[in-house]
Amino acid sequence: MKINDVTGGVLFLILAITLGVGAWHLPNPGEQIFGPSTFPLVIATLLALCSVILMAGGLRSAGDTPLFALSDWTSEPGLIVRFLLVPAAVFTYVTFVEAVGFLPTASAILFVLFLSGHVRPLRAAILSVCMAILVHTIFYVGLSVQLPWGIMDPVRW
Repeated sequence: MKINDVTGGVLFLILAITLGVGAWHLPNPGEQIFGPSTFPLVIATLLALCSVILMAGGLRSAGDTPLFALSDWTSEPGLIVRFLLVPAAVFTYVTFVEAVGFLPTASAILFVLFLSGHVRPLRAAILSVCMAILVHTIFYVGLSVQLPWGIMDPVRW
């Protein structure tokens, strides 16, 4: 998929404005000079500046470039399915992680993604479980972040 620089710049400018408005409304509990909105406002400003530069460059070299064009890979249904598996995996994770738990949800998602990448099923199953346990251990032990246990609450360690 190819997006013209003008179109990309407009999209990034909308993102920058949204980020800036959201950051502007963050509460400042201590009435400090540099509150929680400072860093997001700086990022929003820099993103807006970069998007304006991108749009200016796109307008100079636009010619007859389409605003949006599909790449060659979009004509292959298998590649489109593999592409759509990523947002589907994120949606699945957000939907089921609290009820089912991190380990089963992450393992199932990784298993499907490994299979879509043509990994053999046994290897995909082993890698999925091992990677989910590794990530959980890094968060739980190394970063002291509690991930949802869900149905695995009885075997919590």
